[in-house]
Amino acid sequence: MHPPDPGPPEGPAVPLTIPPAQPAARGSSPILLMAVVVVALLAGGALFMSGYSMGRQTALEPGTPVSEDAAFRPFWDTYHTINERYAGGDVDRDAIVQGAIRGMIDALGDPYSSYLTSEEYHDTLQGISGEFEGIGIEIATQAADGTQGCATIASDCRLVIVAPLAGSPAARADLRTGDFILAADGVSFED
Repeated sequence: MHPPDPGPPEGPAVPLTIPPAQPAARGSSPILLMAVVVVALLAGGALFMSGYSMGRQTALEPGTPVSEDAAFRPFWDTYHTINERYAGGDVDRDAIVQGAIRGMIDALGDPYSSYLTSEEYHDTLQGISGEFEGIGIEIATQAADGTQGCATIASDCRLVIVAPLAGSPAARADLRTGDFILAADGVSFED
């Protein structure tokens, strides 16, 4: 015998929810999985090798931009040859680099441009320390036509005062902008 039906429950009705059916999982094809792994390995290897070769190139030729590679190729070939094959004894790499820099400056052909190593520069500063004197003016050269920047002092190229410095001996002596300097210590600058 069955127990009697108790009837509908008392209180509000609770809806019954049934989750949707999940699709049946497909088995991954072993060939597809293997293909993905092979592609990932090849791509990773290619990226690694390209980064390695770029880093190696940078390490061999530091500071040379790719766009300047052809122009600097003879420089780097010579540098590497000296370091690797020079038979005359040990190579002072700092002296080689300083010589290359000095050569670049000398190649300009400008008598007013020169290169000083840090030691030479320091020695130059020590040499003038406490010994520098002046009258307190900024000077330039001026051509007969009034343009500034002529090269050789002569009758058509004279020293001109650009500005006396405030409080300087030149300012106290009433030297002014535009005044020409024609002599020093009684010696004429003519010719």
